[in-house]
Amino acid sequence: MTDDLGTVLSWKLGKTKESHSGIGFLGSLGVPLIITLNSNLTKGEIKKTRIYYRTNPSSLGIKWVAPEMTYGKKYAFVYTQGESIHARSFIPCQDTPASKLSVTSYLTVAKPLVAVFPGNIIKTFDPDVGTTTYGFEQKKLISTYLLAISAGALEFKQINERSGVWAEKEIINKSEKVFNQTETFIKTVS
Repeated sequence: MTDDLGTVLSWKLGKTKESHSGIGFLGSLGVPLIITLNSNLTKGEIKKTRIYYRTNPSSLGIKWVAPEMTYGKKYAFVYTQGESIHARSFIPCQDTPASKLSVTSYLTVAKPLVAVFPGNIIKTFDPDVGTTTYGFEQKKLISTYLLAISAGALEFKQINERSGVWAEKEIINKSEKVFNQTETFIKTVS
């Protein structure tokens, strides 16, 4: 963990929090991450913190689709489902609709797979021969449950100037047809 100047911050994990029922469908409500800042904050002051972490592939919010269940039948597909309070199972966050954040993310996947994340692609690079790393930046504040990650044998098809669709190549044309009214929705909401 570092602050916005790159200074290492001390941290510890608190006690596990359980749902109100203790064993209900919510189960564990997570473990508090306690970060000690190197200086006191004044009212209204904003500090940035960079958290480096790994997540558990069996987290409640991570869903795996076996290759035989995909259209291509060759590669597995993974996606996250942060609603309603499952973002906390794969990202260290305040997992409530009231908490909003901007985020920069780097996702590394085995070639030829593609990673997708909400936001703009800021860079793509190959750290080694067998993988590709995708960098994404989401400048708008979004709720933590909208931090959706997908990775698999995906392709992108542009629908119009402002929208497009990601899907497996076997269904990309069908997916584009399903979402071809996206511009109408965007104009209606704008």
